[in-house]
Amino acid sequence: MDRIDTDRLLLRRFTLEDLPAYTEIRRQPAFCRYLLGGAAGAKNAEKRAREVIKQCLRHYDDAPIGVYAVIDKASGQLIGHGGLRYVEEIAADELLYGLTPAVWGQGLATELCQAVLDARQQDPKAAAVTKAMVIPENQASVRVLEKAGFIFEKEIDYLGIRQVALFSLAR
Repeated sequence: MDRIDTDRLLLRRFTLEDLPAYTEIRRQPAFCRYLLGGAAGAKNAEKRAREVIKQCLRHYDDAPIGVYAVIDKASGQLIGHGGLRYVEEIAADELLYGLTPAVWGQGLATELCQAVLDARQQDPKAAAVTKAMVIPENQASVRVLEKAGFIFEKEIDYLGIRQVALFSLAR
């Protein structure tokens, strides 16, 4: 799937041309705060942005739904990332997203998640269960997942880096 449209968002495949805008988003400590590397990840923003985009580009042909660049339709600006990726450590597709703090509190994460899950439902090969991981302190993301129907499963030590809450959603 090349793109997913919602009322306010366009989820499309990343391109290398997204690197400058995505780097600027990842430079924001607030954006990185709830990612695995924490706020310190903002220091390596360009390197990490490049790694994420290249990883996405490699996997677009492997899975029907990948991790997309998220575009605000009103402004035409890249505002983050979102989609599905397979995570071996949890043996499942993970729903993930990250949006620039400038758009937090507008319901865009909920809209993004629902659109990805709706697209997943249309894929007959989609896994029976989708998981999501969230830093437990990130209560806003916990609420987004609960609105989408995810149920808390347990806390896990993910990659020895950080404690995360693992949620699951049955098809």
